[in-house]
Amino acid sequence: MLKDQESYDEQDKGVERKLCVLGIVAGMIGASIGQAQADVIKMESFEMTSDAETYTDPMDPAIDHPLVNQPDQALVMHEGWSAWYRNTRNGVGLTDGDVFGVGQSGPGTWADGQQGYRLNDTDGAIDLHFDPVDGANTVHLSVFITDSVWEEDDLIQISWGTHTILDTLEMDIDDLNIEGRWLELTTTSRRFEALRITVDTNANDEGVFIDHIRWSQTVPSPGGLALLGLSLARPRRRR
Repeated sequence: MLKDQESYDEQDKGVERKLCVLGIVAGMIGASIGQAQADVIKMESFEMTSDAETYTDPMDPAIDHPLVNQPDQALVMHEGWSAWYRNTRNGVGLTDGDVFGVGQSGPGTWADGQQGYRLNDTDGAIDLHFDPVDGANTVHLSVFITDSVWEEDDLIQISWGTHTILDTLEMDIDDLNIEGRWLELTTTSRRFEALRITVDTNANDEGVFIDHIRWSQTVPSPGGLALLGLSLARPRRRR
């Protein structure tokens, strides 16, 4: 009986954690409603020149290393942001050539402009780092997650400083209702922070696309804060 109860409690915790993340996503999408937002300080929509649609990493995939732009390949780093590869799967990483970095191919349409940043079939973890923007206490970004059969060891994490925007660790992405459409995510801090996006996948139909990142100075209204709190609190209630 005790073993059955422990099993039930473990399942219940897993369901609660999944629902909590859904609440976080819903809250971050909905929190922008009711905010009094100042002018955007900086925007990144990846509309710079990129020489190709694919990227082949010349470095050893067994060793963690920064990604460096290569001649006649897709752009992977630029002023204000950089990318880092981490060996988490003992696989080929990006050495086999992948649809990765700045380019046009991806979702049917981009959130803003004709290009975005593609993190696809990484065969390891890719950390995309953005420099803090002075004066910005709010970040908004558009994220598209492909509708695929994700495995439980696939990972998508988005954070702004110590603030978690999305974290699928120990979850099945297929269960989170976040695939196949553009998500508008946002969070606010008391100070300017560094945006970090981590993607770890191992299939060419598993991709995360980033576009239309905006840094601004925002003062949340009481209505916006209430909406965020409601989205976070409701999923945690038990029957």
